[in-house]
Amino acid sequence: MKDAGRQAAATLLQRYRADADHLEDFWGRRQGLPLRRAFCVLGRPFEMHADHPCFLEALRLALPAYSQAPSQAVPPIIIHAAVATAAPDRGPLPADLHMTFAGRDSWASIDAGGFGHASLDLDRLEGHIVVHPLLAERADMVRARLLDTVLLNLLIAAGFGMLHASCLLQDDTALLVLGDHGTGKTTTSLHAIESGGFDLMTDSMVFVDADPAGRPRLHGFPVGRMKLRQDVAEAFLERVASAPPLAPEPVRQETKHVLDLRAWAPERVRAEAVTPARTCLCLLRRSGDPVTTVRPATGEEVAAAVVASSLFYDTDAAWTRNLGQLARLLRDASCVHLQAGTDSAGLVQTMLNLAG
Repeated sequence: MKDAGRQAAATLLQRYRADADHLEDFWGRRQGLPLRRAFCVLGRPFEMHADHPCFLEALRLALPAYSQAPSQAVPPIIIHAAVATAAPDRGPLPADLHMTFAGRDSWASIDAGGFGHASLDLDRLEGHIVVHPLLAERADMVRARLLDTVLLNLLIAAGFGMLHASCLLQDDTALLVLGDHGTGKTTTSLHAIESGGFDLMTDSMVFVDADPAGRPRLHGFPVGRMKLRQDVAEAFLERVASAPPLAPEPVRQETKHVLDLRAWAPERVRAEAVTPARTCLCLLRRSGDPVTTVRPATGEEVAAAVVASSLFYDTDAAWTRNLGQLARLLRDASCVHLQAGTDSAGLVQTMLNLAG
């Protein structure tokens, strides 16, 4: 009886293998040749397994926006990516996809207006991306709408601390500028770069981990890009004859203008991760007075500003990992209130004094 069962199973398996290429591919597993790419983001190893070259192109576009760092000897984070088969007709691809987000416990979900979807298992450090064939024709949108969000959330889950701040560098000193929306963080950073006294790591997100000696190490995203308000962009173009074109980009309820620092002042772009000898955290406020002023910030004031400028609401475990890295950074940092005056030269000189 057992021999007959084995023979029947062998006959069925032989028939399946003979017919496999002609059977309905319901899940699209035969679609295209499997593509694999190993890469690093902020020194953390990743692997992408994809069925369409649009994902490798999206990755090529994404990687220059992340700081470069030595590769860590740890297991890779895995991202699986595929183009949907038998996708419904959704009409033309919108210029600005509406994004929705959801999450609970160790999973998170991202939807790109029905044209793409990503899911994250933050405990297992895995990501899955599926896109409509129309979105697969736009690798730039795959990057901007799905891949960057997947990468950033997986990095946080892997243990990086994150702070929404500008990171300005002068030699081996880092100035981290925190400010609420509309307080002039980008304008302040732009003045600092134009003065020639500072390099820019990032004007958006600072990621923190430890170097091999246990010292806090800073990484940036995005590297070499600044998003300027309409009035700031107009003023910049008026005073800088050599300015490159500024690309419009929707941000929240307004359109900002992206300055590609690599095209304008590549010598001011700091693309490598840094372990600063000194760090100064500047809690930025704007003033209508010409003079810029500085005063010490208390521990409670720093804690409130850092928490408000870090993760969106997440799990207690994620916050614990995140704040552990930020505490390492702040342990020896000087922390001040920077009341930015209208005189840009005085503002920059004050920042140089802080860095010195």
